[in-house]
Amino acid sequence: MIKKILGIVIIIIVLFIILLPIFVYYNALSYIDNYPQKVSSSITETDFEKKWELYEPNIDIDEFHKLTPYWMYKWLMGGILSCSNENINEFPFTDMSIMASKIAIYHMRETNVVENTKVSATWHVVHMNLSIWIQRNWNKKEILSYYENIVLNH
Repeated sequence: MIKKILGIVIIIIVLFIILLPIFVYYNALSYIDNYPQKVSSSITETDFEKKWELYEPNIDIDEFHKLTPYWMYKWLMGGILSCSNENINEFPFTDMSIMASKIAIYHMRETNVVENTKVSATWHVVHMNLSIWIQRNWNKKEILSYYENIVLNH
């Protein structure tokens, strides 16, 4: 009987671990009434590569779109581990786009997301998931164009 209960508990925990990031992702995105709109790009491939290296020195161009809502676990661990890190200003992740993150912050500040997320933890979770959404749904040139044309000019 105990083995059966233990088995059920283990199954519930595994399902929770598997389903939690998906639930958090869609729940966080529900705070956003309108998503950032892509801007047109006329950037050349040579300029793109130079600017990518400048703005995204740590992210691999070929691994860019592989980010999923399960990245939440890495984000949480990074937050926990950064509490003991002396270099708190360093961006601790090599798979999250700094530009996508800054686009998400800019968009959240310019829209009603700030009003919808009155609790700081909610704001941070929405920011993380909007960053993931941007990185998964926009290509690299679209992110670079928006970042240069909108974020850096404001």
